[in-house]
Amino acid sequence: MFIGEIAAQAGVSVQAVRLYERRGLMRRATRSAANYRHYDPIDLDILKTIAQCQRFGFTLAEIREILSLFWVPDPKTGRPRHKPNETACMVDACAIGQRKLADLDHKIAEFQRARNELEQALGIMHGRIEERATALDLVPKVRAQAAPVSTNGECHEVCDACPCGVAGCRVCAG
Repeated sequence: MFIGEIAAQAGVSVQAVRLYERRGLMRRATRSAANYRHYDPIDLDILKTIAQCQRFGFTLAEIREILSLFWVPDPKTGRPRHKPNETACMVDACAIGQRKLADLDHKIAEFQRARNELEQALGIMHGRIEERATALDLVPKVRAQAAPVSTNGECHEVCDACPCGVAGCRVCAG
């Protein structure tokens, strides 16, 4: 199969396939007489593994480590093949996966802290905006929500006119 076909089947871009080749995650493709890259089905398996690892957030170095557990070049042909002791490889891959999972949990906790801090800061800023608007008597203290009213199938908003009288006022526009 050609580069566009293998990329589409693995769900990655053609540029990603070229990158993985340059970085040594995949073997160099054989070339046709017209100099087109040609891939074997085993290359698709490796590419799918790389794509899945990328979705999990593994770095290229971590992916290289995982691939080295499962794929070795055949001494006769140089083509990739599975290592004979797959169980030991899986144990090592699980250890790498557990480290990545712990790293992701740590990042999620950091993002959650940042989100909570941002939410709190926004609450404070909204409170200050309301205080200033109320102090300038720009926004009524109690304001009814606009209610949609249907007339002949068209929806219209019913609301009070802007108390400051300025068209398009950003403060008073509920």
